[in-house]
Formats: sequence, C-alpha cells, structure tokens
Amino acid sequence: MSNNYSVDDNIRSQIKSVAQSRFHIYGADKTTMAEIANDANMSAANLYRYFKNKHELIEECVWDMLFANLESLQKIINQPSVTVASRLQEFMLSVVHQTHELIEKEPKFNNLIKCINSHGSKITLRQNEMEKSMIKELITEGKESKVFFVSNIKMTVQTIHAAIIFFKDYHIFTVYSLQELEDIVLHTNKLLLNGLLPR
Repeated sequence: MSNNYSVDDNIRSQIKSVAQSRFHIYGADKTTMAEIANDANMSAANLYRYFKNKHELIEECVWDMLFANLESLQKIINQPSVTVASRLQEFMLSVVHQTHELIEKEPKFNNLIKCINSHGSKITLRQNEMEKSMIKELITEGKESKVFFVSNIKMTVQTIHAAIIFFKDYHIFTVYSLQELEDIVLHTNKLLLNGLLPR
C-alpha cells in the first residue's frame, strides 16, 4: 500500500503520538514542549518547526480524537438499509458510548478541552456543527420519505442536538451510570419519535 504522507506529516503524527501519551498521564498544564521534544527524540527548536506552540499541538491531538468519533457517527447515518428511527437512536446511544470511552481511556481529555477553549479554540463549535449537519441529514431523509412529520427542520435539529449535548457532558457521568444514561437515551428517543412520527 502506498503511503501518501510526506515526511513532515509522518513526523507530525509521531509528535502527536508522544504528546498524547504525556497528555494522557499529566494533562495539558503539567506537560511542556521540552518534555514532548525529548520524548520525540528531537530538540525543542525542531519541535517548534512543526507546531508553533503547545496549544496548537493540543488542538490537533484533540481534533484527531473528536474526528474519529465524528466519522463513526457519520457511518451510522450512512446506513440506508436501517430505518431512520433506528439510526437516530443508534446515533444518540453512540454519543453516550463515545463520551464514556473518552472518560475511561483519556482521563485528562476534559482538561485538554478546557485548555484549548481558554485560548479561543473553535474545535467544539466545529464538532457541534458537524453533528448538527448529520442530524439534519437524517431528519431531512425522514421527512422526505414521510417517516417523520417535521414542520421546522432547523428547530428540530437544534432540539435533538441540545439533548445530545447533555450526553456529552463529563459531569453527567458522575451523576448517572452508563446503564442509566443508556436508559435515558432510549426514553428520550421515544419521546422524540412521538413528536416526529406522523399522527
């Protein structure tokens, strides 16, 4: 298989890999660029050739993880053989599972998000817009196939996404267990479908 990455792309990927290992253990605040450079077997000056500062590096690491989750959500949307109602439920359940997995596998992830947001990052806005675009795709398909009764697609999308944001909040997992959140998703989905299905 041919590798389309340039040498610079490969080095950037290696830097992000060693940086993520440090972020995983120490978080953003207790990790320095000098430590990352040392782990990557390069000088700090060389590291700054690839990332202008730590916040840019953190942002790319965070986006790599978020984008992987977004790709998984898009695969749920792209299942024409599955009913739109089932895909909506699977989409919402996947958001819960993704958040739970991040908490379990990346305990400092929320710290990274706070760090980049404090420096004006637009990553979470970008993530939200992509999620809303997927939901819009699903709701529009449901409306056009007359599976869903929707008078206002934009408001419907915003309402569903507002519910999803609840399930992306790390603090929710300190209040409810994963099983309880799954049950809440199923009940929320049932309430949404009661409003969406033709009467």
